[in-house]
Order: sequence, then structure tokens, then C-alpha cells
Amino acid sequence: TALFWYDLATTISKPKSWGFRKEACWTWLPHLQLCVCYDRLEQFEKAYKHNELARAYRPTDPIILSNRNYLTNRLEELGIPIPS
Repeated sequence: TALFWYDLATTISKPKSWGFRKEACWTWLPHLQLCVCYDRLEQFEKAYKHNELARAYRPTDPIILSNRNYLTNRLEELGIPIPS
């Protein structure tokens, strides 16, 4: 269920309003959460892809960088090429 909602959050347009809006919810956060979901499902290539999409918004975030290191190691252990 979480995959559906986080994926949806990556595809919908930002609302055009003057109300409060948390920018993270429209940019990097859904991708970070998709990374976690895919990791739990052992779909490491998809997890890596979504972590990299989050990293595009927050290139120095320590959590995202830690995820990148972890996922790179997991993919190497399994003999799966690092997605480009």
C-alpha cells in the first residue's frame, strides 16, 4: 500500500495555492520512502534508483548518502550492476 501512495506522490503536480505546503513532500521525501519500501522487498535496484532521485534534491544529506553506500554494497554482494 505504501508503494502506491509514495509512487503517486512522485507523479502528481504541485497544487497552485497560497496555502502552506511542505516542499519535501513534492520532491525528495517520496523517493526516499520508496527507497526504504523497495529495500524491504529486496528490490535493491529500484531502491537504489529512488535513493538517487532523492539525492538529486539533497546531494549532501547524510541519510541518503548512507543509503547509497549500503545499497551499493548490497548490489555488489549480489553481483548486480549499479544502475546508472
